[in-house]
This record gives sequence, structure tokens and C-alpha cells, in this order.
Amino acid sequence: MQQYRGDAAGALRKAQAALGSAPHDPVARFAATCAAIELGDHRRAEGLLAPLEGVERPPPRAAVLRRLIERRRGSSQAPLMQDLALAWRDAGRPDLAGADPGVADAPQTALPALPTSVSLTAAERLLIAPPDGADEQRALALASAAEADRNALVANLQVLGMLGMQTCPADPSEQRRAVARAVEAAARSVPGNGFVTVAGWLAGCPKRLDPDGVALLAKAAASSEFRYPRERAFREIQAISERADRANARVRAISAWLALDVPLMRLVALAEAIEDAQTRRAAGRAIAAIGFRMMDGDAWLERLQGATLAQKGARLAEDEGETARVGARVEAERAAYAEWSATIRSMGTWPFAAAWREWTPDEVGAARRLLRVLSEFVR
Repeated sequence: MQQYRGDAAGALRKAQAALGSAPHDPVARFAATCAAIELGDHRRAEGLLAPLEGVERPPPRAAVLRRLIERRRGSSQAPLMQDLALAWRDAGRPDLAGADPGVADAPQTALPALPTSVSLTAAERLLIAPPDGADEQRALALASAAEADRNALVANLQVLGMLGMQTCPADPSEQRRAVARAVEAAARSVPGNGFVTVAGWLAGCPKRLDPDGVALLAKAAASSEFRYPRERAFREIQAISERADRANARVRAISAWLALDVPLMRLVALAEAIEDAQTRRAAGRAIAAIGFRMMDGDAWLERLQGATLAQKGARLAEDEGETARVGARVEAERAAYAEWSATIRSMGTWPFAAAWREWTPDEVGAARRLLRVLSEFVR
């Protein structure tokens, strides 16, 4: 959708042209209203919206748009998507999870193909134009690792993540050499980050989790830092996207950021396969500690993966006290995610470019701010 791509003026012209020949077309009227709001032309938005409100059964989104216009006309300096959330709340929190019959479906957000003239390194392709097949992905990750010293940090982390998620080849020697290069380069970029240690260990094709491996995991979990550097990763992906496809750079970077691989769930299967009870319990304690560190991440992927790791690790450790402590933290994390995801789902999809323009790699922080705003602001 043109509006969602960021061309609000073009979307408004197109929608108004459609209304010229079909003035009762609710889809065109909805799109035109949204485009006018994003342009800050609230008087025009109000005029475009009025016919949608005047039908026998106004679509629920019309009531939300009415309150959004009122907020924006008051010279609101708030982000548009925050005002949209408050308008949705003021309209009675209608459930807009499905398509709104007679108005519009979800915006089309599929990214266009990269320009054919663009030349990308293997690492850049790995991030913003990866192949679909597992064998092709592995080959590209190995090629990326060959340039590890010149790669952005996020590219080396993606080498570890992608290889760590896949089944290891029969002869892992080539992969282990590639992983060693990626780990060395990543460790120079973020020294002392235990996440790099664990991701690298998994990508190196461990056949089992023995006492030495358990000691490595426990030491990594106790590192001064243990996190995927999400904000830096986004900046680096966006810089690549700007060079490759300036017109769609931010949307492309967000899409790539959301698809980054985090392979740590493989730890559970390795620990469950340990036959020695004492080693298995020690592995459980290390995995639970890693899970707790992951639950401090900026992205829901890490936090939810951390919750599962912490819970499964505590069970493997056979420690009732630890199980209870983990259970309370996991319940809180999952409840927060459930509340946020239910809210986003109920708010529905909207054709505002502000959805990606105002997006932040502090995904969890943004979610908490949204929920706080919805609960604190009084109309």
C-alpha cells in the first residue's frame, strides 16, 4: 500500500481519484482519511471520514479515526501511533483483530526485490537477502565468515545464529573453522559478552554436552554482559539497507532485524541427552542462568526464549527452590508479552507509515511504554 510505504501525499491523491468515480467506496475513503491524518491535514481528514460515520452501521475503525483526528487537531506532539492507541482506547477498545468488512484489509507490507544493480557482500546478503534453502543458507554463512574481520558485528552474529540453528554436516570441520573466525571477530567487537561464547559453541557442532561444555556455559552465563546487542544490530542493518535500497531502507532493516537467528534453544536438547545425573543437573543450572540473562533482552524473542530456557533448566537442575523462583519470573514475562500481544492484535492493522517510522529496536521497552500510556492517560 502506497500510504504504508510512506508516500502519504501520493496515497491521498490516488484515493481521492478513486472516490471521484466511486464516492461511496469505503476502502478508498478509509485510505484517504488515514493519508490525510498522516499528512497533518486534519480538516480534510474530517471531511473524508464523515460519510463513513454516516452509514447505518459505521465500521469500528471510523470511531477510532474520529478520536485520532481530535487528538491530532489539538496540536499533539506525541508519536502518531501512540495517539492511535489512545484513540482506540477512547473508542472503547473495539476488537479490530480481523479485517474490518467494508473498510480495508491489512496493509500490504511485502518488500520489493532489491534493485538488480545492487552489489552486496556475502554478509550483507545473509542479512537482507538470504536464500530460502538450508543448504544455500549454510553456504552463504560460510562465505560470510570468510570475511569476518570486515563484517559488521550483526553479520558475524548471524553467521553464528544461522549455523547454530541448522543440523550439523557429517564433516563439521569447515563449519568449525568458519565459526572460529566469526567468534573471534565478534568477541573483538563486544568483548566479554557471554552470548557470543554460547552462540559460537552451538554453531561449532557440539556432539554432546559434557562437563567441559557445562563449565563453558556456566562461565558465559556469569559474564559481565550477556545479551544480543539489538540496538547496534539494527543500526548496522539499516546502514546496509540504506546503501542497497534507500527507498525501503528502514522497513527492510526492521524486517531483517526481526528475522535474526538466536539458536540458544538447542541447549535444552543437548542437556536432556546427558546420561550422568550430576552433569545433567549442573547443565540445568547453567541453562537456567542463561535463561535469566536472556530475559533482560530488548526483544521479545530473547525474553521468551530466555523464559523457556530458565524453566527447562530449573527442571533439569531438580532444584525446587530454583524452580519456584524461575516460575515467578517466567510467569511475569509471559503475562507482559500476552498483554502486549493481545493489545496489538485488538488494535488491528492500520496503513500508517508511522508504524515503521516510529519503530524502535527496544521492542520490549516500547511495548511497556504503550501499555503504560494506555493505562495512565485519562481523556
